[in-house]
Amino acid sequence: MQCVKEELKDIICNYFTLSIPTHLCAFNTLECLGNLPDSASKVASSKYKFVCGTNLLSGNMLHRTNQWDINILNCKPIVGSILVGVGGAPKSRLVYKETLQKGFV
Repeated sequence: MQCVKEELKDIICNYFTLSIPTHLCAFNTLECLGNLPDSASKVASSKYKFVCGTNLLSGNMLHRTNQWDINILNCKPIVGSILVGVGGAPKSRLVYKETLQKGFV
């Protein structure tokens, strides 16, 4: 994370940054189905959402050792995320397609 923050410093230096662990469920599925609570709505309205982590993408999103704890029901706050230094085997295209930012390479 230190290296990623160093590489992104020109982009994030003027913004408040928040780090959320990817291996824990950050947002309650029931809350994400309706109106988002304040904490999740702040994340949802963030200008940039960077997701970092090696082997983060999983071919089986229902597996207990899934590195990134998201699914189609709780991904609403992180729609528009940008992957940085992420690898894995993306077979769960529906959630990734819905969640990830399409305009950045």
